[in-house]
Amino acid sequence: MATNYDKSKTYRTDTEILLNEIVKNTDDLEVNLGDVDVNLEALETLVTAGNVDLAAMEVLLTNIKTAVEIIDNAISGNEMQVDIVSGTVTANLSATDNAVLDTIDERLDRSTAPTSTVMLNGTKAFTGPFYALTALEDSVIDASEGDTNIVESDDSGSMQDLSGTLTIPKGVTIYGNFAVVELDSGKLIGYAAAGVTVSVAGS
Repeated sequence: MATNYDKSKTYRTDTEILLNEIVKNTDDLEVNLGDVDVNLEALETLVTAGNVDLAAMEVLLTNIKTAVEIIDNAISGNEMQVDIVSGTVTANLSATDNAVLDTIDERLDRSTAPTSTVMLNGTKAFTGPFYALTALEDSVIDASEGDTNIVESDDSGSMQDLSGTLTIPKGVTIYGNFAVVELDSGKLIGYAAAGVTVSVAGS
């Protein structure tokens, strides 16, 4: 049976069809390769950002190390160890440190827990000693008659016992070692430490 060819149509051989498929696949491959290039650029950006983060972390760790070294140097030689456990700071002190703290605690208790709180009123001499005086009204102490252990500078700049009188304004508290308070006028509260027996004598 004879084959009739239509001369108005274009017929392609198997080779031409194969070549066309190769060209099409090549185009698709180029597109895919372009996508790969884009992905590689994105990956490179992420790697660069990661390197920056690592560099920042390294700086932070260096700063922390420096701070720890400073703290360690500050407490070295004191035989003190500081531990931080679950947010609680504990200190392991040496026997000397504990003795000093015990002395401070004892003296603080003695100074803030007086056994004698005395109203100083009228022109009398009050013998303590007192470690603090609070004026309930403007009060005058005669330092020349009492023993206040307060010193002042003279004209030459040398220190000497306070002479004359001292006025304590109302509401003011002064601290010291006032052995004998000679009150000329006003009203004071005197605070005596533990073991002190306060006495009073008229002037």
